Amino acid sequence: MSIKNFEIQWEEDDTAVNSSPILSNEFASLLANDTPANDSFDRGELVKGVIASTGAGDLVVDLGGKTSAILLRDSVEDSETFELGQQISAYVVGFTDGSIILSKTMTSKMKGSEALEQAYTSKLSVKGKVIKANKGGFEIQIGSKVAFCPISQIDSKFVSNSEEYIGKEFEFLITQYSPRNIVVSRQALLRLREKEMIPALMEQIKTDPFVSGVVTELKDFGAIVNLGGPQGMIHISEVAFGRLNHPSEVLKVGDKVRVKVLAIEDGDKPRISLSLKQAGTDPWSEVETHLKLQESYPGKVTRLADFGAFVELLPGLEGLIHVSEMSWSRVSHPKEILSVGAQITVRVAAIDSTNRRISLTLKDAESDPWRDAESVYKVGSCHQGKVQSLKSNGAFIEVGNSIVGFIPLSQLKAAFGENYRKHASPPRELQVEVSFLDLQSRKLAFKVPGVGESESSDADYKEYISMEKTKPQESKSTGSFGDLLKLASDKKGK
Repeated sequence: MSIKNFEIQWEEDDTAVNSSPILSNEFASLLANDTPANDSFDRGELVKGVIASTGAGDLVVDLGGKTSAILLRDSVEDSETFELGQQISAYVVGFTDGSIILSKTMTSKMKGSEALEQAYTSKLSVKGKVIKANKGGFEIQIGSKVAFCPISQIDSKFVSNSEEYIGKEFEFLITQYSPRNIVVSRQALLRLREKEMIPALMEQIKTDPFVSGVVTELKDFGAIVNLGGPQGMIHISEVAFGRLNHPSEVLKVGDKVRVKVLAIEDGDKPRISLSLKQAGTDPWSEVETHLKLQESYPGKVTRLADFGAFVELLPGLEGLIHVSEMSWSRVSHPKEILSVGAQITVRVAAIDSTNRRISLTLKDAESDPWRDAESVYKVGSCHQGKVQSLKSNGAFIEVGNSIVGFIPLSQLKAAFGENYRKHASPPRELQVEVSFLDLQSRKLAFKVPGVGESESSDADYKEYISMEKTKPQESKSTGSFGDLLKLASDKKGK
């Protein structure tokens, strides 16, 4: 459907409008008193032609089939230029002396009722000024006539502040007409114009998917962008490479942006999906120039999960601290030591640019409590420890800063009998003797001083040693349970 528009200056009386010289911008007489020169064209029709003659005055347009027309110079913008052979589109506004008169803007002075009826039946747009807001909409002044525009029809977006429209002039389509009831819609006009521009946009993005626009609205789920008529939407996930809570973190209304058109769904209400981040440089393409392995960087915690915390190092570059890399001591959940929004310093442990993954650690190698464990926790040495937890197969005893070892249940029962819970429940302290140390897997096993080992102890030790194994490497272990570790590892690998 073509969109046609003209500006109406209403006259209340029925006196004839003063005639004007042919080809001037005052051509009411041409519209009111003439007869069509060509039955193939209707007043208000949008036609296409080729510029056949240029000059300082009006232009001659070849409409094909040996039919020519006059394009009124006053109806085009001063900055608009024309060349011979250039294709143009214009509206038929009248006929005179066998000529067809064209206009780019359909500006004219016409009798009120005559123009109104023509605008309504021909789907011509009219200019009107928003006078004031009333219940449910606005009063629109069109010449000396007052029309009603529902608040939902004043714009293509949701109207939260009606005052911003008062006193402004817009173009409207007349959607309902009777001598005493005029209803207009600006939204209908905007959507029709948008729909007419969609084919050209679809053709353009076949060769160049990047377009420019202006941000008109920010919503929780994304940003609305005016592309010079059609409206597109940037989903929040396509605003930036980094994680956002709201588009306002990156954009503001009025921003001029260059975006990539991802998809166009044509229809009664065309939907255009846009991406701002894909119109820029992907930070992952240069990740290794910004981040180096084993180097430390400041970052912001963006999200917590049961298995770890996500940290943004640079816009679009986010890494994961696994829960096992948060502290040398045991951490059950990241929330025990971190919170969303916290600024922390992390070390880059690994970069996988193919799968877009960065592994981070909070652990400081210099403060590793296991670094001197071999000299401190020699087999046979005794230490005072605090019971961290009591399990069905034994107890975990903390003997130093983040150094935790295991003592089997059989040892506790041998030392304390059936009352072992009284002596080995948190936060009781126990005297323990080191019976096994494996630095590679960071496993430390204890026995109760003076209590011998048994077969049941061996089984409990093997179960402990096979728990939470690290990646297979050559183990550096000492103590009488080295064979048990080997047996447990062999069993685990079967």
